[in-house]
Amino acid sequence: MPGAFSEEMSYWSRKHNDYSMYATDCYGAKAASNSDACKQYSRPNLEYKMDRNATCPFAADVCRSRAENLVLDTEFIDSNKHLGINRGPRFLTRTRIHCAPLKTKGFTEIETNPTTSQTFIKYKYGFRSKNTSHIYKAHVDNNLPEKSWEDDVVIIGDYSVR
Repeated sequence: MPGAFSEEMSYWSRKHNDYSMYATDCYGAKAASNSDACKQYSRPNLEYKMDRNATCPFAADVCRSRAENLVLDTEFIDSNKHLGINRGPRFLTRTRIHCAPLKTKGFTEIETNPTTSQTFIKYKYGFRSKNTSHIYKAHVDNNLPEKSWEDDVVIIGDYSVR
């Protein structure tokens, strides 16, 4: 089946390239959004609401901030009106994302695999199943200074929301 896998990967690679080109051409800083190629969707973008002062959605001792969290909400999107789907049953969909930085001090445990010497950090905010003591487990780069992943803040990457 390597041929079928290669064909599918090639297909998705082409699709990814098409999507990237569309985004660059139609949404970038120098976008030519008036071109016909950028008019294939019924709307150029979907509106959303942003609340940068959302309350903590968890227990008070878990969030780093009680009220400086982020909620992104599309509200209801109509398949016909917003997405241009005019075939099949009409539907509404909504996406709501609530982001709240969590405290890690007191909620993590370091684990090292004795066989591979790989280090993992377990996030203990709950249980995925009755056989685990954590909800998430991440590999830790052993080249990082120990303090960078045992303090209250775990730095995994850099991101910002505008």
